[in-house]
Amino acid sequence: MTTQYNSKVLDHLGIVSVVCDEIGLTKIIDDLIPPDPRSKLSIGECVKLMLINGLGFSSRPLYLEAQFFNSKPTERFIGRPIDINEITDDRLGKCLDSCYEKGCDVIFASIATKAALKYNVNRSFRHLDTTSMSVDGEYGREDDIGLVRFGYSKDKA
Repeated sequence: MTTQYNSKVLDHLGIVSVVCDEIGLTKIIDDLIPPDPRSKLSIGECVKLMLINGLGFSSRPLYLEAQFFNSKPTERFIGRPIDINEITDDRLGKCLDSCYEKGCDVIFASIATKAALKYNVNRSFRHLDTTSMSVDGEYGREDDIGLVRFGYSKDKA
C-alpha cells in the first residue's frame, strides 16, 4: 500500500492563525455568540477564517472564500478536519450578521482586552482622544494656500 501525500500552502498565514489561537479569538467570539447547532463551523471559526483570508492579501468576495482555502491547510487553522464546502458565503454572511447583532464594539473590546493582557501591553495609557478641533478665520482669500478646505466639527459647533 502506498501512502498519498499532498502539499498545502501555509505562507505567513500560520503565524496569523497562531496569534489568533494565543489570544483565544475563536473562544472569545463563541462565548459571546452561541453557535448555531445546525452549522458545522462556529461563529468564532468563521471569523478566524475570514481574518486569515483577509490577511492573505486576497480580495475575493465571500462566495469564493472556499476556493481560497482549497490550497491551504484549513485543518491546521481550525484545529480539526473540516469539509471545505462548509465555508460558504451563506455561512460567512450569517456569521457577519451575528457579529453585527451582538455589537462589533463588544466583540472588538473583548478581543483587544485579551490581546493586551496576553502580550503585556502597557495599560497606563488607556485613552482615546476624540477631541473635536475647529478652526476660525477667513479662508478662501486669494492668498490662501489651501490648507483648510474640508471637514466639520464633531460637536456640530
